[in-house]
Amino acid sequence: MSKLAPLKRVLDQVQRLPRLVPWRHDARSAEAVPDAARTANPSVGLLPRDQAGRAQVAPATAAACRDRRQGDIVHTSSLPVIEPDGSVRQHPTPEGAVLLSQTCDVVQPDRLTVVAAPLVRLSGDELTQATRGTRPRYVAVPAVGTDTFADLDIISTLDKDILVRASATTGVGLDDMEIRRFGRRVARRFGRFPFPDEVVPWLMPLADVIVSKHDKLTGEALALEQVVELRVEATEGWAIPPYALTLVTIVRAGTLPELEEDDQINPPSSLRSWLRTPNGELRRTPGDIAKRLHAHQLDSSGNSSAPTPAERYHLWLALAEAWAARCVPRGRYKDDEAVAGAVAGGAVTADIVSEDEYSLVRYRRSEQLDVDHLSPPTPA
Repeated sequence: MSKLAPLKRVLDQVQRLPRLVPWRHDARSAEAVPDAARTANPSVGLLPRDQAGRAQVAPATAAACRDRRQGDIVHTSSLPVIEPDGSVRQHPTPEGAVLLSQTCDVVQPDRLTVVAAPLVRLSGDELTQATRGTRPRYVAVPAVGTDTFADLDIISTLDKDILVRASATTGVGLDDMEIRRFGRRVARRFGRFPFPDEVVPWLMPLADVIVSKHDKLTGEALALEQVVELRVEATEGWAIPPYALTLVTIVRAGTLPELEEDDQINPPSSLRSWLRTPNGELRRTPGDIAKRLHAHQLDSSGNSSAPTPAERYHLWLALAEAWAARCVPRGRYKDDEAVAGAVAGGAVTADIVSEDEYSLVRYRRSEQLDVDHLSPPTPA
């Protein structure tokens, strides 16, 4: 055997090493290595980078993204969802997918991906609740139709190159309020306050009213149309129970008439005796109060007259109080000691404020009452 044979075998092994173990200087991050979806030229090793060294999308992708913004609809047939075993299934999106990423992230070339949710069409009670905004899972996409929504139960990350291949259309108009509303409702899905489990049974009865009454031809339904939000304030915070809770009914500007101070304090005597017992306790249900408040709208004969400004003001105050009085645990929660002791004084107090008078300070220390996340706490 030649004396050079061992050396030849060593050289052969060295030549094979690059195919077995990548050289350190050739290693790339997952972000920098393109796949078939990122480029049509597989020989391209790295994404373009800006002067600061940040990876950039390809020029064609950047050009496609410049015309896109939050709320646009990408016409793709499915979105990827990871299964428990790590595999990826494709969730069908026959109506397309709605871009949820903020517009600045969509257009910036150093943001390599966007997030999107399926566009769905709703009907029935689900449509009613989503339209009103009491189902945070759904965000209206008004440019397509009154029944179309982004379903935030499915959210997927997409490579921006999909915006080159898939056509896209406007989902949210150019109106500033419409754009802000869409952005706020997307953000709201992820910023909802987790009410303590023992507080949820107190709020559920009112949530049930919101679901059952809205969009019906009743006084309470008509009243709910004037409500911008129902918010819950904890005066002493949420750190330690019992919580001092106030249900704040925020109504549209102009709903509450302007009155002299004496008229704000003293309701008309006939209305007071109808609303309250001699010791001042409310004797009417929310349905009764709302029916009297909107009797002139419910009476097709035209014989009922609209309440006077003073009557309207005090009926609204009483209605807000009656809604707060609904917040009482029911069923199996009535005998739960932790639930019973969760609310200070054993009752939720009431307040009513016009939207143009509700302060930012109060807004920051309160939480919106949503239907979607008020599910019963898990039994022990």
